[in-house]
Amino acid sequence: MNSFVNLGNSSGGEYVIATYWQAVSSASGTIQIPPGSTILLNQFPDLEDAVASETSGGLPTFNAATSGGNRVVSTFDVLGNYTLSPVPSFPIALVFRVLIVTSAIDYGSANVIVEDIRRPGGGGLVDGASNVGGGMEVFKQLTSASLQFRTLTAGTNVTISQSANNLTINASGGGGGNNYFPGGWV
Repeated sequence: MNSFVNLGNSSGGEYVIATYWQAVSSASGTIQIPPGSTILLNQFPDLEDAVASETSGGLPTFNAATSGGNRVVSTFDVLGNYTLSPVPSFPIALVFRVLIVTSAIDYGSANVIVEDIRRPGGGGLVDGASNVGGGMEVFKQLTSASLQFRTLTAGTNVTISQSANNLTINASGGGGGNNYFPGGWV
């Protein structure tokens, strides 16, 4: 789980979530991690860790790179190691997000887009969630920085109540007459 603790002592500074990119020209390798930063995973749609982008004039276009009509997908880890599949035509840009102390960021770098400022003690970042209890799952997915949950709707003669870890669904009313059983109507 990514958190502010991973960055060490920042002397009370602010943290910035920034999108960085780096041109790559091989199907696997290691990108250079910006100093004073921690790579954030699962930050893009479909919980991708990094996005392979086409380039134009040496800059990312933020259009997905393709190969043979297929979108290039990257595997990526917190150390900056990547693998691309299928292998695209190079060069492309690998786009990724980091959490970085503001005093360490180079705002003049062409390879950075500042997105969000977080102050210490703000609770950190959420990079996952889980359901507790033994019933149907309410948590659906984490998209960027948004936890997405399913909603429950009570139907006719149905009530929904909640306790610490469970939602209970009760139905009122019962079966009526005219039930068919083998041998005839009851």
